[in-house]
Amino acid sequence: GYLEFEREQIYFNSKTYNLNAAFSWKPVKGLHVDFQAEFIDFDEIPSRTAAFVSLGSGTSRVVDEYNRRRHDRNFTYNGPYARNKRETAISTAYVTAELAESLTLRVGGYASHQSADTNGILNAFGLSTNESANVGYTINDSTDKSWAYKLDLLHRLNLRGFSLNSLVGYEEHFDDGSYGTLETDPALVPLVVTIPFTRATVKSDWPAPPARNLYTRLSAQGASEIQWSNLRFTQYGETPNGRGSLLWGVAYGEGESTAANNLNQTSSTNEGDEVTYTAGASWKVYEAEEKFLNRVTLFANYATSFQIQGGNAQDPKIFEGFSTVEELQAFIDNLPANTIDPQTGNGYEAGLRLEMLKKKLAISVSYFDQSRENIARTFFVRASIVPGVADERVLAFYQLASGEENSKGVDLSVYWQPTPNLSFTADAMFSNGRVISNTGAPEEEGLGLVRSPENTVFVWGKYDFKDGPLSGLTLGLGASYRSPTRVQPNLNDLYRFSSEYTVARAMIGYRYRLFDRQHAITLNAENLFDEEYVDEANFLSEPFLLRLMYSIDW
Repeated sequence: GYLEFEREQIYFNSKTYNLNAAFSWKPVKGLHVDFQAEFIDFDEIPSRTAAFVSLGSGTSRVVDEYNRRRHDRNFTYNGPYARNKRETAISTAYVTAELAESLTLRVGGYASHQSADTNGILNAFGLSTNESANVGYTINDSTDKSWAYKLDLLHRLNLRGFSLNSLVGYEEHFDDGSYGTLETDPALVPLVVTIPFTRATVKSDWPAPPARNLYTRLSAQGASEIQWSNLRFTQYGETPNGRGSLLWGVAYGEGESTAANNLNQTSSTNEGDEVTYTAGASWKVYEAEEKFLNRVTLFANYATSFQIQGGNAQDPKIFEGFSTVEELQAFIDNLPANTIDPQTGNGYEAGLRLEMLKKKLAISVSYFDQSRENIARTFFVRASIVPGVADERVLAFYQLASGEENSKGVDLSVYWQPTPNLSFTADAMFSNGRVISNTGAPEEEGLGLVRSPENTVFVWGKYDFKDGPLSGLTLGLGASYRSPTRVQPNLNDLYRFSSEYTVARAMIGYRYRLFDRQHAITLNAENLFDEEYVDEANFLSEPFLLRLMYSIDW
C-alpha cells in the first residue's frame, strides 16, 4: 500500500507505504502453520499544531476556556523543515496442533521493531507575542523492540448438550526502548525567525536546519526495559441450546521495569506481581420467534487488571522554585531516574440485549463502572515554569503515576433493518470519568480523564441495491460525534482539552463479476464537510479526504 497527500494547511505533506505478507500451511491433518508480517514506513512534514498558548507564568497564567488562543500565528511553530519519520516492522508466527479430538495446542509469538527520527524547532513559541524569535533545531531518535512467546492448551468437553472449553496459557513478554535528543547551540548556530504580524508565514521565513555535526548539545538520553509474564486459566461453558453461558478465569502476572538516565548514569528497577480474576455470564430469559419481542438476554461481567509500566516517574512540584532556566536545566540533567509502580484496576458491566421484529431490530444497553489506580501519564517540564519566562520550550518530560480514576456510564448500540436493502447501526457512550484522588497532583482531582471523551456517538446507514439495473451498488452515509477530551497535562497550567467535533462520512461501492471473478470498487469520503478541529494528539484534524479501493477475489 502507498499513500501520499498534501494538506491545504500550510507546509504539510505526508508519505506512507506498507508491505504485508502472510503464509498459511496445513502440512497434515490437525496441524496448521500461520505467519504474518508487516512493514510500515511513515514520513511527514507536520502541519500547524495546536499551540495551546497561555500568557504569563506559573499558576498566574491567563488562558481561555480550552487553554488556547485560536489565531493563525499560534499554529505555525513546526515550520517547513520539521519532520517525523517512523519505521515499524511486526511479525507473528503460530503453530496449532490437534493433539487429540478434544485437545489443541498452540505455540507461537511475535516480534516488533520501531525506530523514530523526529526533527523539530526550538523556541519558536516566542512568535506568539513577538515578531522575531531566536530558534534552534532538535533531533530526537528512539527505538523500541518488543518480542514475546506464547503457549496455549485448549480442551473441549461436551456432555449431554453442555459444552465446556478450558484454556491454560502462558506468555512471556519483553520490551526494550532507548531515546536521545540533540540540540543546536544558539551561541554556535544563531538562527532567527522574523515574521511581521501583517502577514502569514512563508517558507522563506524559516532558516534551513544546519548540518548534523552542528547538533552539539545532548539534552536527553535514556533507556527503559519491561519484562512480564502471565499464567492464566479460563473456562467458558454453555448450556444446551445455547440458552446460557458462563465465563470465569484466574491469572497470575509478574514483571519488572527498569528506567535509566544516561546523562547522569542513574537507573532504578521496580518489580510487582498480582493475581487477577475475571467472571461473566449471560442468560436468555425470553425467546419467542413469532412474537414482536423475539429474545431478551441478560449479561454481566467483572474483571480485575494488573499492568507493569515503564518510564521515569517524578513529582511535578520538584521542578518549581528555580530562578533561571539554566538552573532548572542543570537540575534536570542530574535528576536520578525512578521507575513506576504497576497499575491495577477493576470493573464491571451489566445490561441486556433485545431482539425484535424477527431479529430485524436489536438493541443492547449496558451500565459500566471501572476504576484504575496508579495510572502513568506523561507531563512536560517547560522553561516557562521559571517565573517571568514566557518560553514554552519543553525541557524534559516525565511520568506521573499516582491516584485513582473512575469511569461510569452507559453503552448503547442499535441495529435496525427495516427492509432487506436498508440497514442502520448506531453506537453511543455516555460516561462520567473523573480523577478521584491524586496525591502527586491534587489540583487534578475532580477533572475528567486524560484521552477519554465522556460522550461519543456514531451512526451509519447503508442501502444495498440487490435487484434491477443498479444491482451491486451500495450507498452509505454516517456521522460521528465526540465531546471535548483532556489531552496530556502541562505543569502549572490548566489541563487542556481537544475540540468537540461532529464529522460526516459517505461511501459508494459497486460489486460485479467479470471473467468469473468477484470485483469490488469502493469510494469513501472522510470528513465530508472539511470540519477543522484539534484532536486528542494536539494536531489539527484530517481534511476532507477521498479513499478509493479496489479488490478482486481469485
